[in-house]
Amino acid sequence: MLSLLETAQTDGIQTCCTAILAVLGFINIIIKKARNAKREGKEYGGSFLIYDETDIEQKNKDNIIQYSEELIKEQQKNQIEQETQKFKEAVSKNYEQIVDLKQQISNYEHDNQAEMNETTPQYVSEHNAQISFLTDRVIQADKLVNFRKQQINNLEEYAINHQNEGKEGDGQEQEDGIILSEREEKLEQKDQDKEKYKDKEKDKSRKKEKESDKQKRKDKEKEREKQKEKDKKKEKDKKKEKDKKKEKDKKKEKDKKKEKDKKKEKEEIKEKQKQILIGVDKKDLLKEQLQLKDKEQIQIKEKE
Repeated sequence: MLSLLETAQTDGIQTCCTAILAVLGFINIIIKKARNAKREGKEYGGSFLIYDETDIEQKNKDNIIQYSEELIKEQQKNQIEQETQKFKEAVSKNYEQIVDLKQQISNYEHDNQAEMNETTPQYVSEHNAQISFLTDRVIQADKLVNFRKQQINNLEEYAINHQNEGKEGDGQEQEDGIILSEREEKLEQKDQDKEKYKDKEKDKSRKKEKESDKQKRKDKEKEREKQKEKDKKKEKDKKKEKDKKKEKDKKKEKDKKKEKDKKKEKEEIKEKQKQILIGVDKKDLLKEQLQLKDKEQIQIKEKE
């Protein structure tokens, strides 16, 4: 039987011979020979051998190690993705802070520009012209005061010189002096009123110019603010679109990975089911072979 097992070419004959020898108590010899043959890369004993169970266990252990390594890699990958997401969020916050700081710097620059505009040659010349005008008015007022003092002195001298003259003559001269002084005062008052009117008109025109300049600056500043708000909104919209796209891509990758894992699990389950079915078929075949052998022995005994 051993020679038949070694010379047999088909798996069925080898399996049948192995089963018979196993029943007869030669299973240990068959297992040793099968293991030696397997080390040499050959086949021995057909599809029914006990030593295959150790190979299945080893294969299962290898699969478990492989799955554990894949799980560790997946955990590391998830951790890296989480760290990357945190880094991106931090970068986004820093970007917003940078935008706010740029806005503050722009406001400071605008305020400094407004202060610098007050020191421009045009502003200085206008200010100097106003100072010169006020200085002229002060000089005119001083002249008027001196003129009044001179009139008073003249009247005092006139009164002293004509003290002894008649009351009528004195009264007439005094009236003439008063009339003359009143006329002079009226003329001076008219001149002063004209100057004041001119000054008021100049002040109004200057105020209007300043107000128009301020309004223009305000309008420009509003336009700048609006443009900055639009730019910030565009940047935020672009960022949101990028984040949405990244989330979609991540979701697609995860879905693909889940599908692959499901397919892999199904294939593994099918493979295990096949192995189980193969083991069951082997056992059933052995039982049938043993039953056939028992029947043959019974028939031989009956014939004898």
